[in-house]
Amino acid sequence: MQIPPKPGHIHTLEFVRILTPYVLAHDIVKGKTVLELGCGLGYGVWLLVTGGASRVVALDLDKAKIFHTVGSCPYVNSGRLCAIVADGQALPFRDCSFQVVTNFEVIEHVSEPFSLLSELARVLRTDGILLLTTPNRSARLFPLQRPWNPEHMREYTFRALQKGLREFFPSFKILGIYGNPELHKFYKMMWKRTASQYYRDRVLRVIRIAIPSFVRTWIKNLYHHNISSPKLSLDIAIPASIPGDWPFYIDDVTKDCLGFFAICGFDNRFVCQVTNGIKRLG
Repeated sequence: MQIPPKPGHIHTLEFVRILTPYVLAHDIVKGKTVLELGCGLGYGVWLLVTGGASRVVALDLDKAKIFHTVGSCPYVNSGRLCAIVADGQALPFRDCSFQVVTNFEVIEHVSEPFSLLSELARVLRTDGILLLTTPNRSARLFPLQRPWNPEHMREYTFRALQKGLREFFPSFKILGIYGNPELHKFYKMMWKRTASQYYRDRVLRVIRIAIPSFVRTWIKNLYHHNISSPKLSLDIAIPASIPGDWPFYIDDVTKDCLGFFAICGFDNRFVCQVTNGIKRLG
């Protein structure tokens, strides 16, 4: 498997995490027409094309990201890759256009998730498959807490994602994304603060005006010295292949998973077949 060059602005660990769903989709896309909705800077597109897809259409709202995708992927002139600027909530394609649609960590960014899912279902062939990932809210947030990532409109629990997918896909399976023990612990600590930190910050926001600044500083420093930050090398070696070397994997979903990996379609037998294949890789 050929891994794209790592960009300089991102740590290797996060680069590997971002590539995980594309690595798992690598064999699924062989010989198929693929829509990559929300391609970002195009690192995943590289893996989809090298996975043997007959044609990949990369789509994003950000024109700069589309230009980067076109400039960085060596297959753009082969006729197997097309990159366009468009809105995923109003796709410029005919019904049943694609055999595979990938939508990795996008749904949490859109203002109208039902419009997005409706469009994904519309452009997917009846024998096609949608691969969708999104972070696990339970691993990142407390009840009623708004996403700390300002670019996220909302984050999903298992039940919320299940409810949304059921509206548009008669068959789907939701799996969990996990890291090896060290990485899993690192992300859980980095993403989700302790309950005392979270509720302390909420209280401080409410009574900020009434507390003198030197008292707020004292409280903040008091907590700071008692909170241990996770320590892990972010510049790990990029693994060469899966399943043995890849540090993230797929398994049955639990509340402890880092994210959700959904396999959706209209044919239950095909969805089960793809699900079993992905679980074997993971």
